[in-house]
Amino acid sequence: MRCAVWVLNTDSLGVSQYINYPFNSMVEHKGKYYGVAQRGLYELTGDNDNGRDISATLRTGDMDFGTRQHKNLVRAYLYLTSTDDIILKTTATHRGSRNEAFYRVSARAVADDGQTRRVRLGKGLRGTTWTLEITNVDGGDFDLRYAEVLPVLLDRRV
Repeated sequence: MRCAVWVLNTDSLGVSQYINYPFNSMVEHKGKYYGVAQRGLYELTGDNDNGRDISATLRTGDMDFGTRQHKNLVRAYLYLTSTDDIILKTTATHRGSRNEAFYRVSARAVADDGQTRRVRLGKGLRGTTWTLEITNVDGGDFDLRYAEVLPVLLDRRV
């Protein structure tokens, strides 16, 4: 049985989804997190899921950057810390089709204290709306503080 938990951050209104969580409720008590299932109470600890890497993905909604005009994205700036590489995926919607591109962002060789990483994006994609997605590699931890992308408006409108 596939279980899912949806969480709403009431400060930012950000929504998170956790899949394969067999809990019917969750609680934080004295700085520790617990899940409650039919078979008992479980403390949620560790950096893996019973020995398996934990997959993490952060995805935006479709963004039009305030205009329906065609545009491409030339650069992304990611302010983050990470223990391993991450994958940045861009999806452009153009004339009803969605086109994807993937970019591997390497982890820093030295201690990572939250540096801005510039990602040069391919020039071939264009669209009226864009979606960004960041995914960890091999269960690596990442903490994204903010992301900035630079759209370039093209001459043609929809």
